[in-house]
Amino acid sequence: PSAFSVELLGSWDNFHRSYPLQRDSRRGRGQWTGCHKYEDIIYDGDDSGVAEKRSGGLKMNGTYWYYYVVDGEVECHDPTKPATTACPLLPGQMVNVMEMPFEAPTP
Repeated sequence: PSAFSVELLGSWDNFHRSYPLQRDSRRGRGQWTGCHKYEDIIYDGDDSGVAEKRSGGLKMNGTYWYYYVVDGEVECHDPTKPATTACPLLPGQMVNVMEMPFEAPTP
């Protein structure tokens, strides 16, 4: 709640670029949000591994890992969300896990 800045880093670009979040007082004290178009996506959390760079949104049915940098120096995960130390790109570091939903086409 007392943070001055929060940035998001994720497996989609091998934790290369940070994405700034904004305070969201509508959601409550200490809440941060962001809506981003991701750049240089090379990993979509599937068995295909590292792919050619692309920009845009994250793919449906992909697994992504992420963590936060608070005030430019403290790396942390959100303990209220699913987390693991088994990220293939950062083995041993505690990161959050995000499973993107998959919507099957309607017949």
